[in-house]
Amino acid sequence: MNEKLDNSSFESGEVDEMDFGEVELIPKYESSIPKEITNNILQKVELPPELPHLGSSIIEDFIADNINEGITEVEPIVNRFVEFKNKINEYIDSVKEKSESINWEEVFTIEDAKKEQVKICEEMGDMGISKDAIDVIAAMNVEIGEGIGISSLSDKAVYASRLQVVRKAMDYIAVFGTEVPFEQVVKILMKTTIKHELGHRIDKVMGIATNRISLDQSWTKNGETDENKSERFAEFWGNVGLSDEDKRITSREWAIQVSKVNHLWDIINDYNSVHEQKLDLMGIFGAIGEKIGEAEPQISDLLKARMFFYGGNESENYALPYDRGTVEKAVRGE
Repeated sequence: MNEKLDNSSFESGEVDEMDFGEVELIPKYESSIPKEITNNILQKVELPPELPHLGSSIIEDFIADNINEGITEVEPIVNRFVEFKNKINEYIDSVKEKSESINWEEVFTIEDAKKEQVKICEEMGDMGISKDAIDVIAAMNVEIGEGIGISSLSDKAVYASRLQVVRKAMDYIAVFGTEVPFEQVVKILMKTTIKHELGHRIDKVMGIATNRISLDQSWTKNGETDENKSERFAEFWGNVGLSDEDKRITSREWAIQVSKVNHLWDIINDYNSVHEQKLDLMGIFGAIGEKIGEAEPQISDLLKARMFFYGGNESENYALPYDRGTVEKAVRGE
């Protein structure tokens, strides 16, 4: 959506595991998603003209503020980040405090998670998926933990992170207010997180069903596509059994993330359009990650969770899940 399971088993969530000291990040100067895709998502949700600084995007907001102040060299940004990390830790502490204030026995329990698992199995049955495959999904364990970064799964268990969901619900309330109570937003996001991860398991159980889905050519940019079929497939399952009102909340939440990512790319594009020395966002992310290393594991988890919205698991993929017909054909092998 994550840390209790063996990291090598991560298949989904917001990111895969990354060692900043060993992985050479490919330079990136612009979003790999066509602007039309991004704009179509944002036009469907009424967001404020300019979003406030938000918790989940605290690192990106920091980078954007530095660029706007004329600080564009990697080393000064990293040095400033070292001073800024205390604010990030304060933010993480505020998420923990918010989570601790929730009566989880009333908001969302393992029993609630199992009810969502049943909905997934029922939908699989409605699609004509075999009983053997359904039994695999029904046998999956569900674990709920406290990681700030992502949620994940192994072949035998789904791991959902309360803190990940709480921080995203805090983003939602900061943008849209309390028309929908905070605890209700948390409940909905917990449901979708668990079912999203189960969706990844369905993909694998069905022989990588997403291989039977053709790439959407409208996602092509500069001759390549970063459409992530796995995430679009899994997010369909995340929405199974939700009411229209619940789906409106999930659409809004993903629009927030799309808008935040788009905002930073716009700032970088504006800079790069008038400067010969280009800003490399992945270079900035990587330098920050290398600097904090293992000394700040929670900040590192949050950084990793956000980085892949900019390369590999772009937020547009979550905001545009496949429709039921596409998923049904894929799992049926049609």
